[in-house]
Amino acid sequence: MGVPVVSDFVIRRAQAGDLAALGQLSDQVFRPDLPAGTAMPVEFALLFGAANASNLYLAEIAGRPVSLVGMLPAVVHVCGAALSAVAMGSVCTLAEHRQHHFASQMVERVIRDFTPTTSVMLVSGDLSIYRRVGCVDFGDWLAGIVGARDRVAEGTTRSGARTVWGTDDAAHARLEIREGDVDPAAAHRLYLAEPFRYSRTVAEMTDLLMTLKAPGFRAVSGPARTFSALRDGEVVAYAIAIQADAPGAPVQLLEWAGDRTAVVRLVDAARHAFGANEARIQVARDDQTMRGVLEKCSVQWLSQANQGTLRVLNPDLLLQEFGTVIREMFGCHLRLQSIAQDVWQIAWEGKAGLADGIGMPGQGAVLTGWAELSTWLFAKEGLNLPFARTDDLNFV
Repeated sequence: MGVPVVSDFVIRRAQAGDLAALGQLSDQVFRPDLPAGTAMPVEFALLFGAANASNLYLAEIAGRPVSLVGMLPAVVHVCGAALSAVAMGSVCTLAEHRQHHFASQMVERVIRDFTPTTSVMLVSGDLSIYRRVGCVDFGDWLAGIVGARDRVAEGTTRSGARTVWGTDDAAHARLEIREGDVDPAAAHRLYLAEPFRYSRTVAEMTDLLMTLKAPGFRAVSGPARTFSALRDGEVVAYAIAIQADAPGAPVQLLEWAGDRTAVVRLVDAARHAFGANEARIQVARDDQTMRGVLEKCSVQWLSQANQGTLRVLNPDLLLQEFGTVIREMFGCHLRLQSIAQDVWQIAWEGKAGLADGIGMPGQGAVLTGWAELSTWLFAKEGLNLPFARTDDLNFV
């Protein structure tokens, strides 16, 4: 017996008055063991905030939302370039209304709506619904695995409700490691200095740090924990760590920024605080300082793709925004010449002695379809263009 045809549904962009119902809908699907409306809207405060209401797409039947596709516009900073992006998450449909392709229709509309003004779309999942529209795996980071060590735990004292590990850094300055809330302004200052990051205001940083208190944050029962490193009373690094519910699960650093030597101390402090045998931190391949400090800790390295998937939306805008970085990486300007609908030819130009692009990656090759284009630009199989980590506090 086939799925009954539903003809009385409406797909539209949300308004502020829809937010409560959409929060309850997302909780029913993703956090069914918690009171509806108390978890996902808190964990993803920017996505479900009033300022972002019009970027939430919903399908409703008889005035009731039954399906949701959440979008959050963002600016992604990569080695000095600012890329226009939009993140997709909290995609869900009530069980009794599935198989009607509501989400698929909304995803197609989202792509049409955001393509004129947005370079790339980031998706928190890798299901077939996303693969069908050209989303691909992307990014190439190193996951550093730090094993059981107790160096920073030496001299443990307690200050109020916080556990404090005190030690001296290589410059013989006092470095104090604390667990507990970090000042949003101090964290924001450190975050802005990172070469791979998202645009955030101090107010947004404050809201994002508050999301750590959401019940069921990242679908784990235990709370996320924040650690900071202070030198002479000034915050010089912070890290946010979580641990999955599985027995023996490693501690995962969700987000970190600041002085690299101090960050490594935070890795070990987090492992010690959670009582885990391992702690894992993602590091950019060209972050030689962090890699060098971790090497002294007998780190093990794994190659790791970004969480979720990516699709290029507007190739011309992408090259406009990312052109300087590409020029600095390859010494040439890259053009993607449209030769048919959803078909592009790769052309490099502008380097002395290589005006015709001889010897440049993919010169003259034809890319057919959005998946092939996105893979060639951002996956290891292609140019492997650098990109910010997707699974930090901006994750949707």
